[in-house]
Amino acid sequence: MDHKEELELYKAGEKISKLFNLDFFKKFRDVSFIDPESVFIWFPNGLGDIAIGKGSVIGPHVYLFGGISIGENTKIQPGTRITRSVIGSYCNIGGHIIDSVLGDYIETGPHTELTRCTLGEHTTAKHYCYLGDTTTGEHVNIAAGTITANFDGAPEKNKTIIGNNVKTGINSNLISTKKNNNGVLYIGDDAVIGANAVILADVPAGATIIGIHKNRKNTEVHHAKND
Repeated sequence: MDHKEELELYKAGEKISKLFNLDFFKKFRDVSFIDPESVFIWFPNGLGDIAIGKGSVIGPHVYLFGGISIGENTKIQPGTRITRSVIGSYCNIGGHIIDSVLGDYIETGPHTELTRCTLGEHTTAKHYCYLGDTTTGEHVNIAAGTITANFDGAPEKNKTIIGNNVKTGINSNLISTKKNNNGVLYIGDDAVIGANAVILADVPAGATIIGIHKNRKNTEVHHAKND
C-alpha cells in the first residue's frame, strides 16, 4: 500500500463514537473500547468487515482499517494500526500490522511493524523490529532491533521462514535475497541467532549463529545432552 492509498484510508475512517448505534452495540457489546472518541475504524463494506471477539479490549488512538478479525480476550494497545489482518485470541498487540495473520498468544510492541506476515502461537516481537513477508513457527522470540529484509531490488519481495522455538539476538538482520533459494531464507527449528548477526544463508536446525553467516563455516551447532 503506497502513501496515497494509506491517506485515503485515513480519510475514510470514522470515529467509533459516531457509530454507536443499535447495530454497533449488538455486534460489539462484549468488547471494551477504552476511549471511543479517539478510535477510528474503516468499514469498506459495512459492519461485517470488522470482527472482534468477546472480552477483547481496544485501547485509545487505535486505527482499524477494514477486513479485520480479532479473537477473544485480546488487548489492542494504544496507538496501534491494523490493516486487513487476522489477530488471534489472548494476544497483546501493538505497532503497525498490515496484511498479516497472527495466531493465539502473540505479543507485539508499540514499535513493531509486520507486513504480510504469519506468526505462530506464543510468538513475541515486542521491541523495535520489522518483519516483512515472514512466516514463523510457534514459541519464537524476535529480539529488539531484529529485521527480516525482504527487498533486494527485484520487483517481487523475498520471504523468510522461521521454524519453531527460534530466538533472534538484538539488532540481528535476516537478509533474504534471490541468490538464496530463489528468494526464501530458512531458519531451522531451535536455532539461535546471536546479537548483531547478519544472516545471508539458511540456518540449520539447532544451530547457533554469530557474526556474518554466509555458509556453515562460522556456524556453531549445539546438541542437547542425554540425561
